[in-house]
Amino acid sequence: MIGCIAMSIGYLLLFKINKLKFKGILNILICMLTFMTIIGPLGMSLPFEIEFPELFPGLVIPMHFFPAMVFFALDAFFTKK
Repeated sequence: MIGCIAMSIGYLLLFKINKLKFKGILNILICMLTFMTIIGPLGMSLPFEIEFPELFPGLVIPMHFFPAMVFFALDAFFTKK
């Protein structure tokens, strides 16, 4: 939720200053930040006492992409023309 709120604030700021041509740059920045948040879970090592510790990165990584994916998908429905 924090990611979607931050993306919404970024889009709101672009709308307020009337610089919608920079929307692509903001989208690239959001994608780069999303990829950077994956570094933490990939570098984490879980103890072997936990059942299936190798599945942790595989389950965490998609959760980092869901906010951006949902935001980009729903943006078209809420964009003012």
